[in-house]
Amino acid sequence: MTYLQKELGHESLIWAEVLAVKGELDIAAAQWFSDAIGAKLGGDLPVIVDLSGCDYLDSTILNVLIRAANAAPNRVGVVVPVSSRIRRIFNITGLEGALQLSESRDALQVRFSA
Repeated sequence: MTYLQKELGHESLIWAEVLAVKGELDIAAAQWFSDAIGAKLGGDLPVIVDLSGCDYLDSTILNVLIRAANAAPNRVGVVVPVSSRIRRIFNITGLEGALQLSESRDALQVRFSA
């Protein structure tokens, strides 16, 4: 599959920086996605990657998320609704435990505030 659409919304909250992805992410978007996360990780706030609007991602994007989480332990959270096709990818690959996944931003706020 080739990269078809990319839309990344940026939102600054009091407690976190949010990157909201819409569309499909694959190898063609990996550098763009990595740069966007890296720019947000330069600050002090946690970074939330909201994949609730993401229709597809591949292993290169999973790698970007893992590298970001390793670069900033306990500062990267990923919103992935339990019922989404994307969540199934995290389940199958066993990455659910490697990343701070949550069904909502609110749940991540509680986790990061603790």
